[in-house]
Amino acid sequence: MVWIHGGFLQFGNGNEPGISPTAKLAKKMNMVFVSMNYRLYTLGFMALDILTDDILTDSKGNYGLWDQLCALQWVKENIKNFGGDPRKVCVLISIIMCKNENKVISLFIHKVTALHFTWGPKCDSNLMIQVDMLEKNAK
Repeated sequence: MVWIHGGFLQFGNGNEPGISPTAKLAKKMNMVFVSMNYRLYTLGFMALDILTDDILTDSKGNYGLWDQLCALQWVKENIKNFGGDPRKVCVLISIIMCKNENKVISLFIHKVTALHFTWGPKCDSNLMIQVDMLEKNAK
């Protein structure tokens, strides 16, 4: 199970207490749990000519998305070393990350789940309800 946190590409991290799916969920579902961090806000998504990177196909920004794709590729290539099956990777993403979903699907065809919630003052309880539902429905 790979967790990509939301936060409007501006804040958050892969181990946000009360926000990310818990190790309890992964344990209950007998899965390897992977969370990632990626560059946020200006450092992750500013686009300037000076930021051109030949390695990233002449990209001029959006390195936060490249970070996510590189992390997913790493998981695909290495999850077997942690007892996981690269053919059965489940990617959990927050709704703000759905713009990146097509590339995610090309890496992991099997399961991509978007957790739909609004990031705001009441986000913790809303997301925790969804995580609780995932835990209850884990098979």
